[in-house]
Amino acid sequence: MNDSIWQLAKNVQSITAVRLLAASAGVNAAKRGIGSVIVIGVDGVSYDVAEALHLSGTLHSLRSVFPTTSVTAFLSSILGIGPEFHGIWGPVLRIESSTNDDSVVNLLRSRRYRWGDDWVTGGTPLNGTELNIRNQGSLFHDWQSADLKPIAISAEYPGMSKEWLDAIHLGAVRIVDPTPAAMMSVEPLAHTQIVIGIVRDVIAPMNAVWAHINLDPYIHLHGYDAQIAAAISYIDDMCCDFAAQGIPSMWYADHGMMRTKVLECDRLLWEQLETPLWCRGRAGGAGRTRWLYPHARFEGHVLKMLLDGLGTDAIVIHRDELGSLGLLEGMAEPISLRVGEVVAIATGERFPIPDPNLIFEHGGISEQERRIPLVIYG
Repeated sequence: MNDSIWQLAKNVQSITAVRLLAASAGVNAAKRGIGSVIVIGVDGVSYDVAEALHLSGTLHSLRSVFPTTSVTAFLSSILGIGPEFHGIWGPVLRIESSTNDDSVVNLLRSRRYRWGDDWVTGGTPLNGTELNIRNQGSLFHDWQSADLKPIAISAEYPGMSKEWLDAIHLGAVRIVDPTPAAMMSVEPLAHTQIVIGIVRDVIAPMNAVWAHINLDPYIHLHGYDAQIAAAISYIDDMCCDFAAQGIPSMWYADHGMMRTKVLECDRLLWEQLETPLWCRGRAGGAGRTRWLYPHARFEGHVLKMLLDGLGTDAIVIHRDELGSLGLLEGMAEPISLRVGEVVAIATGERFPIPDPNLIFEHGGISEQERRIPLVIYG
């Protein structure tokens, strides 16, 4: 990679700048006649984990978006804009509808949920246009403009919103990673080797490749152990090999994770508040950041109950005050209304995350979650 790309990387701060950096690498490769570039998005790796491995590539620090969750962060990196513009604040959020019924949409299940709907068997299927994801092109369009063929490698996730999948692959030829979901939860290195194998197979003049390696399911259950270190080290070795062949290569993460525990009292408090008595619709959010949509007359009461119950282990704040934390700045209606009025953000390990079986979670604003690695080779 030439000096201008290195200098650009040094000045990058937000994950939204990945689009510019990767596009610049592609343009530079095309001009030099190399015609190939490789960018890998690694799900769930915090900066300090990458730093501790003493990688061969040059390590830079990025800031993830808020909330620190994959559907928001990876979309932001490909589109080059934050959620205040594209509108996807997490996997579960209120999406404006013609009936204005205060239901919430779950992107991971591609369904709309109202009170009484079972999360597994209930809900109404989305029609594919509700999310109204805003964009100004994507990284893949940038590569096309440089006469490169954009290729995106990612797994199939049954039930995932087609509208979101179309947005993140916008402009690319997609190749499906065949790794079974069950393998991702138990064999992160094997999954990594499968994806890198596909990358190797598609390397060719004028091919620009973005690939997704999903370490997130394993880290949720096991944390950052030797298997995760082995997977990251393998990525490092392979990127070194690509760079040795003259192919500009880089990888970055979408978010890190933090150890999390759910106390029974916190779980019961959340269940008590997430009811039709207090709220217009089901709760939304992403892991260690969750929000409620209380009836207007109960906003103050719900906020106080959460604040008193969670204490110093969380920031509990009204949506309109998030700008004071440097979050959700520049957001306007109707996108702002997708976030609930009462927002709880974990500050420590204790928090009522939706799945109490997970030992590591993300979504919050701790350094472990927001500070992420960008590693450049060549």
